[in-house]
Amino acid sequence: MKKRIFFLLLCLGYILTTMDIFNRPIAPKLSDAQETLIHDTLVDYMKHDDVELVVVERHKVLRKEETLKHLKIYLRAYASSYTKDLNAYEGFQSPTILTYTKENNKWKLKDIWFPKDGSEYESSIRKAFPPNCVKEAMNLDGYDEEKHQAELEEVKALFDQA
Repeated sequence: MKKRIFFLLLCLGYILTTMDIFNRPIAPKLSDAQETLIHDTLVDYMKHDDVELVVVERHKVLRKEETLKHLKIYLRAYASSYTKDLNAYEGFQSPTILTYTKENNKWKLKDIWFPKDGSEYESSIRKAFPPNCVKEAMNLDGYDEEKHQAELEEVKALFDQA
């Protein structure tokens, strides 16, 4: 009887650990300062010294690894830059890894990682992201006219503030 109970518990454990609900990343809690850090990093990445641009960004954090001296954030990132006449200048939508080190009690960007292009795209994500984040990292939202219109309104407001 003990062997049957042990076998049933073993089977139940296997079933529960293979269900997708347990393999999904749990959205990490970020402080306001960390959210600002991500925002500023993505905006700075898109700016150019020779062109007056407004940058808008969206992101979804999939995982955060933090120690006293290191911060690594796995996310899906979107950023787009616009000129004053509301023309898109450039942009990206990609799984991204931001790595920071702490210097003088402030986080300093050490690296921005993007996946490789072409046939190496998926394998590079699988190598860089934790296994439970891969599926979500590759799930990039497509073009959405409603989001685009909201983004243009945000760009207009940012230019008005400048």
